[in-house]
Formats: sequence, C-alpha cells, structure tokens
Amino acid sequence: MLPPLTSLILSHATHRDSIPTTLRDLRDEYLEPRKKLWDMLSEMWFAPTFEKQIKILKKLRAAADSILPSAFSERFDALSLGISTSDVLSGSVSPLLSNVRQQFEPTTKVKAVSFAGKLAKDLRRHLLSSRDILKRHFTRAELAEFGVD
Repeated sequence: MLPPLTSLILSHATHRDSIPTTLRDLRDEYLEPRKKLWDMLSEMWFAPTFEKQIKILKKLRAAADSILPSAFSERFDALSLGISTSDVLSGSVSPLLSNVRQQFEPTTKVKAVSFAGKLAKDLRRHLLSSRDILKRHFTRAELAEFGVD
C-alpha cells in the first residue's frame, strides 16, 4: 500500500522520468487551494477572539479527518433506503435519514476547506491500485523488493 500522495503523484506521471514535471504540475494545480488554506490559517492565527480561533481550528480539523473518508466513502445498500408510508406515519424515518446524513458527512466537512476538498476529489478520481502504479514506474527488480509480481 502506497501513501495516498505518493499514489496520486505516480498515477499522474506517465513514466518515471516525468515525476519531477508531475510534481511541479500538481504544485501549480494546487496553487489556489493552497493559498486559500494559508489564508484560513492566517485568519485563525490572528482572529480577534479565542472563540473564533477554535471555530476555524475545528473546521480545519474536521476537513483533515474527513479527506480519506470523503475520497473513499463507504457504500451503503440503496434498497435499505426504501421508505414506506407506514414508516412516515410511525415516525421511524428519522433514524434512516440520520444514517444517510452520516454517509455524506465527510464530504460536507471536506468541502468547507477548498484544499481538502480538492485533495479528496483527486484521490477518489486518480488513484489506481498501487500494483498498477508501481508496474508503470519500477523495474522488475524494484517491484520484487516491494513484493509485487
């Protein structure tokens, strides 16, 4: 298993020699989200009240904790979401809707911070299996060291 950012870089690079260019391109691609993240950190550091600092810190922490769950969200059984009239009348829909909300909560938290949102989206979109990524970049001897045939 490769670390997520390493996998992201290797999945963008077409071959080993293009890794430095890919790093530069990804740095450029993340320029605006990085700027927004630094602006948010600056706002937290210089907030006029401790309460405002804590609020921004919680938003950043929630986004950071939700990056991977948002990128690789759990799948749930759509058939279990069927709601009958009796469910509505009996009031048993509330726990069901709460469960649905929990499924989408990581994505909501990540979207609050543009850097985290972009990273989660890119991880979800670009990550192939580590085995395929490594085969594209490494020699057979190097693959053997990683335990990949």
